[in-house]
Amino acid sequence: MFNKVFFEISGICNAKCKYCQTGRANIERLAGQKSPEIRQQQFVDLDEFKKSIEYMLANNFINSNTTIDLYSWGEPFLHPKFKEIICYLSGLNLKFGLSTNASKPIYFENSNDLKYLTYITFSMSGFSQESYDKIHGFNFNKIKENIISIIENFRQCGFTGSAIISYHIYQFNLTEIQAAMEFAKKYDIKFKGYCAYFNGKNMFEKYLRNELEYSELKCAATELLLGSIEKRLTEFNKMDKNNYNCPQFNILTIDEHCNVLICCGYSDAFPNAVYKKIYNVNKVDEINVWRKNSKECKECINIGLAYAGNNVVLYEDVLYESEFNKKLAIIEGRDVFLWGTGNDADKCLKLWQKIKISAFVDSNKDKQGCKFNGYDVISPKELFEKKFGSYFVIIASTKYEKEIADELERNGLVREKDFI
Repeated sequence: MFNKVFFEISGICNAKCKYCQTGRANIERLAGQKSPEIRQQQFVDLDEFKKSIEYMLANNFINSNTTIDLYSWGEPFLHPKFKEIICYLSGLNLKFGLSTNASKPIYFENSNDLKYLTYITFSMSGFSQESYDKIHGFNFNKIKENIISIIENFRQCGFTGSAIISYHIYQFNLTEIQAAMEFAKKYDIKFKGYCAYFNGKNMFEKYLRNELEYSELKCAATELLLGSIEKRLTEFNKMDKNNYNCPQFNILTIDEHCNVLICCGYSDAFPNAVYKKIYNVNKVDEINVWRKNSKECKECINIGLAYAGNNVVLYEDVLYESEFNKKLAIIEGRDVFLWGTGNDADKCLKLWQKIKISAFVDSNKDKQGCKFNGYDVISPKELFEKKFGSYFVIIASTKYEKEIADELERNGLVREKDFI
């Protein structure tokens, strides 16, 4: 049984995103070039779609708890029978999700048409016309208008799930993040920022194998935050690759031809990544047996593509890294103490693992003089007896944060300068 299915209803996309395999294929097709990523793009046949859904229901591939995401590489709103597909799934009480670039809005009429829509994601390449000229190629103001009108219509037609802006972070749109967040807040949309990366097996693999052409690498180095990819590769290289369990094994991916694919990172441009029609698969386990024995799957995991692709760096990580570096400048040359040994202390210690911790502080006399995660636990009195200005305190307790901060300030310490 799969709890999540990517079912591509539109293999066609109208965007020109140079780091996405579909957008790149669009660019190369317009230039008359033959790309290895140009595939048999088309819309899923409605009858074939229904046949596939009904087969999966009858054979326990999916059930009413499964979310069917109606996208992968294409723009679902381009499908000429988009509304019929939505109404069909709703008639079966099946949950579904959508992701769109908001270039072509489609509106519904009935109050329960979108009752089973669990989320809709709006993919954004920045928050200015200049950024959109670099990636998506759409009219930015029109995209904003479309997002507003889609959300308004969908909520009137039964949608109560999450509306999300998936903001793709590039070097050139970092200063636009705040405006995008304010826009999202105004219309009750969740904001999720992700570091843009090579979205597609071919270009990503070339990067990982140091086989990208110089012109491509030069462009990526000036637009992508390549450090975010390297960060994930460093993490992966410290792991036991043989024990890495790719999360795609828990997800079923089906293309617009109703073929089962290895995962959502591939398309039918890679023949060895295509299995068979979903309604010709005898049982669920058959799919993962094929995946785990495939050469493509093994190579993807081995070179770190699977790990990096499934663990894109979030905006929160970028922000934390920036804030962390600012704090390092304040902390440098001082002894660092973590105040608190409760439930938050372990998490706090992990967050600050890059710096040397002198000891923990705790007001509980039963803990003083003991060890916590290998560190000494001292009393507040011992802390304040140290030379003023020679130490920095990190509060490691959310429950008692105010009380600890008050005590630190009573003893002359200044927030952001001497403690956080």
